[in-house]
Amino acid sequence: MKERFPASLVQIHYHDRPGGVRRVMDDYSAAFSRIAGHDAPNFRVCCRSGDRRYLHSSGIDLPAADYHVFRTRQSYQRSVETLTGRLMRIFMSLPLRFPAAIIGHNLNLGKNPALSAAFAGCARILGGGDNRYRFFSMMHDFAEAGRIDLLRRLRRLTEQGIDSYHELYAAGAPVHFIVPNQFSAQLSGLKEKEITVLPHPAGNTVHTIDPLSSGEIRAELRLLARRDGLRFDPGRKLYFFPSRMIYRKNILEALLVAAVLLDGSLVTGACGRTAADRRRMSAAMRIARQYGLSLAIDPSRLPYFRKENSGAKERNPFSPLYPGVDCILTTSLAEGFGYSLVEPWAYGRPVIGRRPAGISLPPGMESAPLYDRFPVPCSWVDVEECYRRFVAGYYQAFGKRYVPLQSFRAVVVREETIDFGMLDDRRQADILTRILRCDADRGILEALANKPAPGWPGMAQFNRPDARLINRMQNTVRGWSDDRFDDAFVKCLTRRTLPAVSRVWYRRIAAFYRRTRNFRLISPVHLSNL
Repeated sequence: MKERFPASLVQIHYHDRPGGVRRVMDDYSAAFSRIAGHDAPNFRVCCRSGDRRYLHSSGIDLPAADYHVFRTRQSYQRSVETLTGRLMRIFMSLPLRFPAAIIGHNLNLGKNPALSAAFAGCARILGGGDNRYRFFSMMHDFAEAGRIDLLRRLRRLTEQGIDSYHELYAAGAPVHFIVPNQFSAQLSGLKEKEITVLPHPAGNTVHTIDPLSSGEIRAELRLLARRDGLRFDPGRKLYFFPSRMIYRKNILEALLVAAVLLDGSLVTGACGRTAADRRRMSAAMRIARQYGLSLAIDPSRLPYFRKENSGAKERNPFSPLYPGVDCILTTSLAEGFGYSLVEPWAYGRPVIGRRPAGISLPPGMESAPLYDRFPVPCSWVDVEECYRRFVAGYYQAFGKRYVPLQSFRAVVVREETIDFGMLDDRRQADILTRILRCDADRGILEALANKPAPGWPGMAQFNRPDARLINRMQNTVRGWSDDRFDDAFVKCLTRRTLPAVSRVWYRRIAAFYRRTRNFRLISPVHLSNL
């Protein structure tokens, strides 16, 4: 019997702060409204911050869903019981029409493992059977891919006798899994009836907001930078870093490439929410002020965006800027959907920067200006200290067998260079200030950057005009259109969730990333031989 498309949608996430997951939730809500009708029940459940209005869905505040670190087994179990009861009351009290789709986002990361356990518990109670409730787990990425802090927390729970992975991956629950790319599907080892690849549309908001002109953008950014005590030169080539300033986005590399090597102006997204993120932003601002680099931060603070976003939180804060900037710069070490790569391309903007591990580029996207490593001289870095940091973090996460220093050097060091992205913030800042203080060192780095090398295309690729851009962009937009996504969305949510089975496939994911060559953030993609 052919299943019906759900008549209601409920999405669950830890929080509602800016980021890729919220973008996905926004677009899922919009797609559901287009397909099921604007009057169809459409909700999102999370700990929210800021404006609570949405274009296509209603918000339900669940403060206990936000990120949480559990120190004891008892506090974890109490939270699981509280969240399970709260979610069950929400499901029972909402004016849902059936069948109802319940989608949990990124719950496999375990940023609040009690929420993951509560989601799995509700699926065991309500899922399967008559299929009135269909539970889906959308896995944007994996903690095992390099999120050391999360792996440490999960290991502590395991040491206290809590089978956290069992809950993160909803073992024994009738849950259908969704992933954004074929790589993740193959990694899971699940059968086709248990998992769906649902690529996200990058071009779904193209031209829905009137773009700012280049002159307007530059004038407003100059005023914004002045408020922060920064210098912004509107006459230089403008590079846009459309990401938050968090660890894996690698902001100091973006500043080095755009404002130093390319002698341009850089505009970045907002700061992340942690103390480490604030320190990272402060370091970038301090260096920019001291050496006169052209930098503006967080364009969502501009009057234009406050006006445009006053009625709806779902508007993309970056899309109006794309037409008015010269180039998009992305230096992210790891991505889930890869918005910062694919979305600007759908707007017809050239993109340069890193190619994050595990990301599949859309057909036709120009990849020549993308790199896998940014080489800096080994003589500027204490490789043994990098090795000790690598070993400490990696062993704590996985209990990996010992990797000799000689083997580490053989893979990490190439032609007497090391990847800038491997270094922590302090060492990145040291290199950045070094070349800004010393013209001779700057000349050394510029000569190195101009020379193509394995994983590095050379600076000439960054300024190469691409006459094929418009034609290729049109192919990309067609491939990521609303209609195409809606078709895939219907097929995904029409799936019947299977009866509870024992799932141990998360062990495959952990085993894959225990192999050093696959570990992304501590050892980027070029660590292929350890």
